[in-house]
Amino acid sequence: YPNPFNPSISIPFSLGAPGRARIAVFDVRGRLVRKLFRGHLPPDGQSLVWDGIDDGGRPAPSGVYFVVMTTAGGPTAGRIVLAR
Repeated sequence: YPNPFNPSISIPFSLGAPGRARIAVFDVRGRLVRKLFRGHLPPDGQSLVWDGIDDGGRPAPSGVYFVVMTTAGGPTAGRIVLAR
């Protein structure tokens, strides 16, 4: 929330059971833009914030991005829009 966003977006998520998770942002071509989280999470609701900055510290351009959460149950993705 909000979506589209500028300058940052809060990304809510939850797991069905505690476990390891990776959460990352990818562009529409499938390139990794930013690694947001990698580690162990409890099953209850969580939230991460992406500030529109890539892993190199540069502002990502306006466009459509995918937030992908990968757990033992497989990947799930959501679409977000960055409007600069």
